[in-house]
Amino acid sequence: MIYRLLVLIAGVTLGFAQFSWQDGGLPIRQGVHIEWQRTGDVSEDGSMIIAWSDTRNAIRDIYAQKIDSDGNYLWGEGGAVVADFEGRQEDPLLVRDGNGGAYIIWRDYRDENYYGDIYGQHIDANGNRLWDPNGVPLSNQSGEQSSHNLCVDGNGGAYALWVDKNGSGTYVGTHLGPNQSDIIAQGVGVLVSSYQNGGFSLEYAGNGEAVMVWTQSVDGDQSDLRAQRINQNMESLWNDDGGDSGKTICDAEGIQSKAKVTTFNDNNVAVVWRDLRNDPDGDVYAQILDESGNSLLSEDGIIVCDDTGQQASPRVKTDGVHAFIYWEDKRFNNVDPFVQKMDTQGNLLWTNNGVQVISDPNDQDQVRMTVDNNGGAFFAWIDGRGDDNIEWAGSDIYLEHISSSGDLSFAPSGLVLDEDSGPQVDPLIKCNQSGEAYIIWNDRKEGSSIIVELQKVTVADGTSFTNNGQEVWYGVDGNALLSSSLYIEDGEHLVAWEDNRYLSTGHPGSYTYGLSVNENMNIASHQEAEPLCFNPFQGPHGGNYDFRAKLAKSSSSIMMNFHQYDGPYRQYYQMLDYNLDIIGSDSGQEIDSQGNDQKYSGVCTVDDMYYLAYSSLNFAYGIFLQKYNADGIAQWSSPINIVEASFEDNLVKAVIPNPINGGVVVIYESASFMGVGLNAIFVDENGAPYSSSQVCSDCNDPQYESYASGDNEFIVTYKSSSSSLSAGVYAQVFSFDGNNFGNGASYIISDEVNDQRSSRITYNQFLDEYLACWNDGRETFNNEEGEEIVDLNILCANLSVLEGDLIISEEIEVAAIEGSQQQNPSVFSTQSGNYMIGWEDMRSAQGIDQSLNLSFEWDAYYQEINSNGIVYEEGGIPLSTDPFGQVNIRFGVLSEEDNLYLAFWEDDRSTGKELLTNIYAQLITPSDSDCTLFDVNADSNVDVLDVVQMVNIVLGNLIPDNYQSCAADVNSDDNIDVLDVVSTVNAILNP
Repeated sequence: MIYRLLVLIAGVTLGFAQFSWQDGGLPIRQGVHIEWQRTGDVSEDGSMIIAWSDTRNAIRDIYAQKIDSDGNYLWGEGGAVVADFEGRQEDPLLVRDGNGGAYIIWRDYRDENYYGDIYGQHIDANGNRLWDPNGVPLSNQSGEQSSHNLCVDGNGGAYALWVDKNGSGTYVGTHLGPNQSDIIAQGVGVLVSSYQNGGFSLEYAGNGEAVMVWTQSVDGDQSDLRAQRINQNMESLWNDDGGDSGKTICDAEGIQSKAKVTTFNDNNVAVVWRDLRNDPDGDVYAQILDESGNSLLSEDGIIVCDDTGQQASPRVKTDGVHAFIYWEDKRFNNVDPFVQKMDTQGNLLWTNNGVQVISDPNDQDQVRMTVDNNGGAFFAWIDGRGDDNIEWAGSDIYLEHISSSGDLSFAPSGLVLDEDSGPQVDPLIKCNQSGEAYIIWNDRKEGSSIIVELQKVTVADGTSFTNNGQEVWYGVDGNALLSSSLYIEDGEHLVAWEDNRYLSTGHPGSYTYGLSVNENMNIASHQEAEPLCFNPFQGPHGGNYDFRAKLAKSSSSIMMNFHQYDGPYRQYYQMLDYNLDIIGSDSGQEIDSQGNDQKYSGVCTVDDMYYLAYSSLNFAYGIFLQKYNADGIAQWSSPINIVEASFEDNLVKAVIPNPINGGVVVIYESASFMGVGLNAIFVDENGAPYSSSQVCSDCNDPQYESYASGDNEFIVTYKSSSSSLSAGVYAQVFSFDGNNFGNGASYIISDEVNDQRSSRITYNQFLDEYLACWNDGRETFNNEEGEEIVDLNILCANLSVLEGDLIISEEIEVAAIEGSQQQNPSVFSTQSGNYMIGWEDMRSAQGIDQSLNLSFEWDAYYQEINSNGIVYEEGGIPLSTDPFGQVNIRFGVLSEEDNLYLAFWEDDRSTGKELLTNIYAQLITPSDSDCTLFDVNADSNVDVLDVVQMVNIVLGNLIPDNYQSCAADVNSDDNIDVLDVVSTVNAILNP
C-alpha cells in the first residue's frame, strides 16, 4: 500500500492526506437534537402536516411529515426533507397551500453564520420540493433577519414577514405563490413598515389580504398597538401618515402588549391584547377592525376580562362566525386557562370574565386552542399535575373541549393525553373539518432526548392513537464527551464517551457509551453504539476529563473503571468481553465501600492482570491500589493503601505498567496549602511499594501532563512555573526499577517567555525515541485595538535516552499561523516510525466575534513527521473545519497490518440555540516515509524525467524497485498505469 506525503514542485508545497472517510469525518456519536417549534396545519383532506428541525445529519436541517386520520405517516419514516443545504437551517413555520402541500419558511445560516436570513420552500401533497431544492432566499441581505411569521392568503398562496434588524429595523415581507417565480422581491423583500418593535402577529384577513399587529413603544412606559394590512402585491393599505407607518388601533394610557390577530367575518379581523391601563396585573381587551382599519367596537377596545387577578398571554381564534378569546389567568393564584366567546358585533356570549376551562389546583400553562368547526373549541396545555410524579416530576399534556354553549366535554379534570414521567411540553393543536383535533407535543420522558408525539381526539371517542401519544420522530440529545479508547484487536478499536442522552434535571442518566470502530464505518454506524455499563450515575463530569471512564484490556476481557456520581464519588468497574457484552452486574462493581470520597483513578494491565489505583478521602486523600485477574476478581482481600493520607491530598494522575516485575508505577500530585508536588511510587506485583521519589525537586508547583513508556524507561512531562512566573514544559526520566535519571532535577523541554503547556508525549519504537509537543506562547501579535496578544503555536521536540541521560533536539515548528491560535496538541507514533500530530486551530475564525457563539470556532488540524521531516503543507491540513468547535483530538491504531489509524475528537458542529457536542472520527493511512509521490527518480524534483520513468514502467521497459513502485502509484490503487501518468503531468502543469 502506498502512502502520500509532501511534494515540492517549483517551490509550491502540495499536501496530500490519506483520509479514507468523508470530509470532516464520520460520526461516532451523533445527536439528533430535535427542535419542535409548534408549527403545523391541517390539510384539505383532513390530514395534518407538521415541520421541525434536527441534526440527524450533523448540521441542523428542516423536515416535514404528513399524518392521515388513521395515524399513518405519509412522507416516510423521519419525514420529507425540506432543507438540507450547507449551514444551519432552523425555526421552521408552516401553513397549508390549499392543495395538500405546504409553504415553509425558516431561518437560514448558510450565507451568514451568526445572524441568519429567511429562506422558504413549497412542498407538494407528496412531500416533494417544488422550488429550488436548496431553498429560496426570501431575504439574504446582510445583517440579521429574524422574528419571521407566516400566514395563508386564502387563495393558495401565503404571506411571509420578518424583522430586518439592519439599522433601526423594519418590518419586511413578501408574498408566496405556487411557483418560485411568484415570490415578490426574492432575496430582498418589500418594506411593510419602518415602525417596528420586535415580534408581531400575522393572520389572513379576507379578500386575499393579511393583517399584522404589533406593540409600539412610545414615551416613557407607554406602549400602543399598531396594525398594517397588505395585499398580494405587497402594498401597505393602512397608513396614518400616508407612508408606511401602519395605523394606531389602541393608544390608551399605560401599556398594551401581546397583541394577536385573526380573520373574522368576511374581511374583518379581531384583535386581542393584554392591557395595563386599569390594572397593573393586566386585563384582556379586544377590538374588531373592518377592511379599512376602522374600529367597530369602542375606541381603544372593549373589556373581555378585568378580574382582579392577573390575566396574561391572550390569544384569539375564529370559526368565521364567533371569535374565541382565551388567556392564562391567576385569579385563583395558580395558572388556569379561561375562554370567552364573542360574536361579530362584539357581544360577549359566555360568563362574565370568561369560562374556566380547567379548575385543577396545579398550573396549566402553554395553552393552545383550535376551533372545532361546530361552534365549539378544543384546548391543549401543559399541566402541573405531572409535577407530583414520584418517578420523575414534569408537566403532562391535557386537553379539554368546550361546546358551542360553553359546556365542558371532559369535565371536571380534562382529558389526559400524556402522563409519562418527565416533562411533556410545547403542545400544538389543530382541528380538521371533520371535528378531529390533532395534538402534537415535545416529550422528554427519556431525559435530554426529545420525542415528537401525536394524538388525535374527537368529542365522541376521546383519544384515537396509542396511550400517552404516538411517536412521530425520536432524537438522541445531550452532550457526548470523550472518555477513553482501546485497541481491541486488528481492525477493531473501541472509542468510549460520557453520554448524557438520558440525563436531565431530576433524572439520572449519564452513561458511558462505546462503539467498536472498524474500517467499514459509514454515516449510520454510530447508531450501533451501546452503553458499556447501565449504572446511570457515571457522570456528568463536564470538562473534568480525569473523572471520565478509563479502559484497559487483558487477553480475554476489558475492564472499564468509572466514577459513580450520586453523592460522594465512588470507584466502580465494569467487565466486558471483546464483543462489548457486559460480564457480571450491568451496574458495575464497587471497588471499595470504605472511604468518604474516591476521586482520580487509573487502570492498566500487566501480565494479564488489571491494576486499579484511586484516591480516597480520609481526612485527606490517600492512594489505594487493587489487583484483578482477567475475570475481574480481586486478588487482594481489600485495596492496599500505597500512599498514606497526611496533610496533603494525593491525587492519582497515571498508572503505568511496569514490565520488569509485573507491578505498576503510580504518578500522583500532592496538593496542600504549601503548593503542589509531583511524585512517582513504584509497586511490585504483591502491592508492596519498593521505591518512591519526587518527579522533580527543583520545580515550582508542577502539574502532570503526559507520559510515554519506552523499552527500558518512561518519561513524564509536566508544566511548572519558572522564575518569570510563566509556565514551561519539563520532563523527567525513570527506569522501571525506580531510578530517577535527573536525580530530581528537571529536564527542560521548553521554558521561554509566556507559557508553554499542554504537552503530550509518545514513544517511537521503530526509532527508539520520543516526540513531545506543546502549546507555545512565546510569540505575540497586536490585535485591531493595538493590544498585544499571546500567539499560541504548536511546537515539538525529539527526546532520546542515551547513556542514562535525556537528549532533547531542536524545536520543530508544526503550526504557527500568525494572528490565530493553535493549542492542545495530541501526538501518536505509528509502527512504521511516523508521528501523527493533531491540534485545535482557530485560523478560520479570524475576524469572527466569538462572543456570539455557544462554542468557539476551533478546527481540528493534522500533521505528520517522518524521517524526511514535516510531511504536509506548512501549518498542517484540516481534519475538520465544520462549524463551531472540533476539540480534544486523539489518535488510536486500527490496524498495524494495514497501516490504518484513527483520529477522533469532540465535535460541536450540531450546535444551534443550544450546545450539542458529539464525537467524530477520521480514518488515516499515514504517509510512507520510504518514498515521495511523483518523484520516481528520487532527485527531489518532480518533472518530465519522472514522467518518462513512469511511462517506461507502464510499457514494461522498466521493472520498478520498491521505491519506484511507491512513488509512481500516485492514485494509490496498487497499479501503475496511464492514470498515474496523467496525474503526474497534471501535477507538473497545474501545481
